[in-house]
Amino acid sequence: MKNTRRMPEAVSRTLQTGESGLSGISRHARTLQRWEKHLARQLPDAFAGHWGLGRLDEHALVLVADSPAWASRLRYLGTELTRLIAEAGGPRARRVTVKVSSPAPQPKTPTPRQLSEQAMRCILSAAESQSDPKLRAALLRLARQRR
Repeated sequence: MKNTRRMPEAVSRTLQTGESGLSGISRHARTLQRWEKHLARQLPDAFAGHWGLGRLDEHALVLVADSPAWASRLRYLGTELTRLIAEAGGPRARRVTVKVSSPAPQPKTPTPRQLSEQAMRCILSAAESQSDPKLRAALLRLARQRR
């Protein structure tokens, strides 16, 4: 009897072969990355980290900015960027769109909560009734945070 089980393949190989629908997506993503790097070399250094390439084809060049201010600056350069791409052998987009991405949510740092007087007394009472010296010491440390 022949073993017909397929062995696991590396994800990178699956993404690079034409057998998978993912290969086209991966190829397109790499193309966008190359064009983004090409444009980054053409833009002033001040733009670094404030924009990204969202789409590039004959229909549209879509740039994504991290704020309205950078979006305005990119809109101003849109025609020039389309020309640079076309000169480098890329598609000449008919329109340029600049979108503002919403900033990534900042993790909220929890505000330290204050131990109430009543909770402190309850913890001190529990500490006094403990026979285990380590648990008693831990409860006393916790109660001291109120003071």
